[in-house]
Amino acid sequence: MPIIDIAVPALSAPSTLSSKQAERKKHLAHLYRTLDNPLVITRRSLLEPFREQDEEAKLDVLTLEELEPTAAKKMANGNGVHSETNGNGVHSETNGNGVHSETNGNGVYSTNGNGVYSTNGNRKLALPSPSPRDLAALMLTSGSSGNSKAVRLAHGQILAALEGKAAFANPHPRNPYLSWIGMDHVANLTEIHLSAMYLGLPQIHVSAVDILANPIRLLELISEHRVQRTFAPNFFLAKLRREIEARTAANGGLDLNLECLEWLGSGGEANVTDICAALQSLLQPTGVRPNAFVPGFGMTETCAGCIYNRTCPSLDREKRLEFTSLGRCVPGIKMRIARIDQHGCSVELPRGETGMLELSGRAVFSGYHNNQTATAESFAPDGWFRTGDLAYIDSDGYLNLTGREKEVIIVNGVKYIPSELDTALEEAKIPGATPTFFCCFSTMHRAYSIDTETVVVAYLPSFDAQDDEARLETQNNIIRVAGMHTKSRPLVLPLLPTDFTRSTLGKISRAKLKGAFDRGDFAAQQAVNDEAVSRQRALTRGEPESKEEEAALEEIRRQLGVPADDDFGVCDSILSLGASSMDLIAILHRLRARLDLPEPIQLVEILENPSARGLAKRIADMNNPEAREYNPVVTLQPFGNKAPLWLVHPGVGEILVFLNLAKHIADRPVYAFRAKGFNRGEEPFEDLESVLDCYVAAMRKRQPQGPYAIAGYSYGAMLAFEVSKRLEADGDQVRYCGSWNLPPHIKERMRQLDWAECVANLFYFVSLVEEDEAIRQCPTVRELAQEQGTAAAIAYMRSISDPDRWVELGLSEEDYINWAAIASRLQGLAKDYEPSGSVANMDIFVADPLQLVAKNREDWIENRLSKWKNYVRGELRFINVRGAHYTMLSPEHVESFAETLRKVLAERGV
Repeated sequence: MPIIDIAVPALSAPSTLSSKQAERKKHLAHLYRTLDNPLVITRRSLLEPFREQDEEAKLDVLTLEELEPTAAKKMANGNGVHSETNGNGVHSETNGNGVHSETNGNGVYSTNGNGVYSTNGNRKLALPSPSPRDLAALMLTSGSSGNSKAVRLAHGQILAALEGKAAFANPHPRNPYLSWIGMDHVANLTEIHLSAMYLGLPQIHVSAVDILANPIRLLELISEHRVQRTFAPNFFLAKLRREIEARTAANGGLDLNLECLEWLGSGGEANVTDICAALQSLLQPTGVRPNAFVPGFGMTETCAGCIYNRTCPSLDREKRLEFTSLGRCVPGIKMRIARIDQHGCSVELPRGETGMLELSGRAVFSGYHNNQTATAESFAPDGWFRTGDLAYIDSDGYLNLTGREKEVIIVNGVKYIPSELDTALEEAKIPGATPTFFCCFSTMHRAYSIDTETVVVAYLPSFDAQDDEARLETQNNIIRVAGMHTKSRPLVLPLLPTDFTRSTLGKISRAKLKGAFDRGDFAAQQAVNDEAVSRQRALTRGEPESKEEEAALEEIRRQLGVPADDDFGVCDSILSLGASSMDLIAILHRLRARLDLPEPIQLVEILENPSARGLAKRIADMNNPEAREYNPVVTLQPFGNKAPLWLVHPGVGEILVFLNLAKHIADRPVYAFRAKGFNRGEEPFEDLESVLDCYVAAMRKRQPQGPYAIAGYSYGAMLAFEVSKRLEADGDQVRYCGSWNLPPHIKERMRQLDWAECVANLFYFVSLVEEDEAIRQCPTVRELAQEQGTAAAIAYMRSISDPDRWVELGLSEEDYINWAAIASRLQGLAKDYEPSGSVANMDIFVADPLQLVAKNREDWIENRLSKWKNYVRGELRFINVRGAHYTMLSPEHVESFAETLRKVLAERGV
C-alpha cells in the first residue's frame, strides 16, 4: 500500500476573508507564502474568493464534493462542519477511539486520535510516533489585511498545556464539556475539545449562531446535558445578565439545574467584576456553585488559557476591582512583569508595578511559521515570550491586565483595527469634522463602559466652537459611523490642532494620543464638549409625555445598553445608536407584550418613526386606520451628504431585505419604496401605471432634481427601469440605474406564478424555509388553498417553518395571508409587461439564479440578463456579487455587496 504524507492542519473560517477584493487577494497570497503553498479543502459554494487569486501565489483548492462519497459524508453535512444531532440540534461526541473530522469553511482539521485521518479505504496510513517537538497544528492568529501569523503548536506543547489545564480543573468523571465556538479558535480546540479528550470526557459542540441569538440557551444546554465546563467571553456574559434579569422580572426566574457547572471560563477581553457577581447572584437559585466563573488569560501562542482565577467573583469583589484579575499560572507556565532596558533585555519588575507581561514554560510556542522576524520580536533574549500586554502582579500573585501595547481594539470579543475605523470615518465625509484628523483607540476605563472596552474617536472640529447645534450633529454622525463599524457606542472627543502629534511622514501618533487621554490630559476639553452637547440636547431631546412614550424609551435604552443617566430622549433617532434589525425586532416584541397590544408592530413602523415619540404615536394610531396615510417611501438611512440611493422592493412588496444593506451605506441617505396594501384597510395597487405614478411623484417630492441613483431588487429592477425612463424623459439625469439579478423580459415568469408559488417564494424569501423545500411544497400549498382556503395553506407553511425565525419576524398568519395577496397582485400587474424604450446606462448585479430559471450564472447572463443591451443607450455592465438570488443581501454577503455597490456608485459619479 502507498504511504500518504500526514498533513498538518491549519484552519481558517470564511469570516476571516475581508469583504474587500484587494484585501482578500492579499490575504490568500499571504497564506500561500506563510503555509508553504498548502492544499485548501473547502466547499464548492465557498470557491468564489479563490477565483480572484494572483497567479504567482495561487493556492491549490480541493472541494469536499470532489472527495469520495464516504470521505465527503464524514467531513461535511452541507455547512462545512460534520454534525450529528440528537434531536435538540446539538452535536455530541465522545473521544472514544478518536473524534470526527471537520472543516470550518476554508482549511482542514483532521484527526483519529493519532493526528491522522484516512480518506480512502484502499490506502493505509503509516502512523509515526511523533516527538514532542514535531509540529501538530498551525493556528492562524486574527491578523488584519492579510497579516495573520501561523502559530506553530507542537505535540509536546499541546500535551503540556492540557496537563496544566487539567491540574486546575476538578473534573466530574462523566459530565461533558461544551463549546459553541468554532474549532478554528484555540479556545475551542484546546480549552474544550482536546482537554475533554485528554480527560476521557464526552463533549458537546453547538452552533454559535444559536447561542448568540438566545444566550439563555447556553444555560438550558448546561442543565439538559449536565455540562461541567464551557466558555463565554465577557460581552456574552453581559448580554446573558440582561436576558436573565428581563426573564426574572417577567416570570420569576429560570427553571434550571446548574449544580453540574464546575467551570464557566472567560477570556479574550477584560471581565467586569460586577457582571460576574450579578450573574453569580442571579444563578444562585439554579444551584450554581460559588466562583463558577473563571476568568483567565491565554493566547493562541499558549494553547489558550494558561493563567486562571478560581476565586471569581468573591476575591475580586473583596479587592474592589473594576475588572477581574486573571489569577495564577497553571503548572508548567511562569509569568513575569518586565521593562525593556536600553539593550533590549527584559528587567523583571517587583509585584505591584506595571510593565510588559512575559511568559515561559513548556506550554509556550517556539515561534511563528515562516516568520523569523515576528518570532524574533516576540521573544526576549533569555527566551521569555513577550505577550504585548501591559499588566501587574498583585500581592496575592494574581495577574491583572491594564491594557495592550498593541493597537488592536477588542469590543465585545471582536478585534478591530483602529486604522480601518479611521478610514471609515474619513470616507463618510462627516460635516463638521476636518479630513485626515481622525484617530481612534480604545480605553479600558470603567467610567465609559460596564461591559467591554470603549472606542474613543478623536477628531478635529471644523465648526465654530460656539455652534452647539453643529457640534451635536457632528457627534451624532461620528457615533453612527463608528457604531456601524464596531457595533458599539464610541466616546467622541473633539480636540485642538496642537493635540494631534504627527510623525515626519504625517502620521498621527495614536500611542501618544491614547497616552494623553489615559493620563487625563483632555479631561477639560471633554468636559466642555459634554456640557455643550448636553445643552443642545436639552433643547431637542424631549421627556416622555405618555405611558407609550415612556415604555418605548425604556425598551430602546434597555436593548441598546444606553445608561439610565444618558441624555438620549424620546425625540432622538434610534438609528443614530447603530441599532441592528434584530435590535429593532426585539424592541417591538417587548413593547407589544408590555403594552398588551392586540396585534404585532411591524418592523417598518420603527423605520418610519425612528424615535420613541414616533413609535408611541404609531402605537396610539393602531386602532385608527384612517390616521395612516399610505407613504410609499421608507427612510432606511437618513444621513450623509451625497445624492440619495433609491431602492425598489422585490416582488413581495416589502423592503425588509434592504435593512442590513442600509447600515453599510454611511455617506448618503437611503430610501426604499414599499408597496401599497400592508396597512390595515389599504388596497393594493390596481395597475402598473398607478405604481409608477406614485413612486415618481414621491421620489420628486423627496429629491426634486437629479442626479439620481436608483436600483431594483428582482421584480423591483423592472420598476427601477421604468422610473428611470420617466425621470430621463423629463430632462433629469439618472447616473446609476441598477438591476439586481433580473432580466428585462419577465411576463412569462409572472404568468407561471400562481398564488401557491407566491406563498412558497415569500416563505423562502424571509428565510422561513429553504429554497428546495419551498419548491417542493408548492403542490401541497396549491391543493390546500383550493380545498380548504388560503388560511389553511398559510397554517401549513407555518408548521414546516423555522419556529425561531417565525417569532423573530413577529408577524401573524393573517399578516402572511395579506402579504401573499400583495405579492400575487404585484406579479399579476406584470403578466403583460413588455419592456420598451431605453435608459442611459445600467449596472446589472449578477447572483446565482433561481433553479427554475437558469442552469448557472453563465446561462443566466448569456440567455436572459444580456437582453438588457436592447434597452440601454450607453454602457451596460455585469457585476458579479456573492450569493444566490434570495441570499445576496443576507448577513453573510451584505458587507461585500455594499462594498461593490459603493464602488459602482463612485464610478458612476453619484
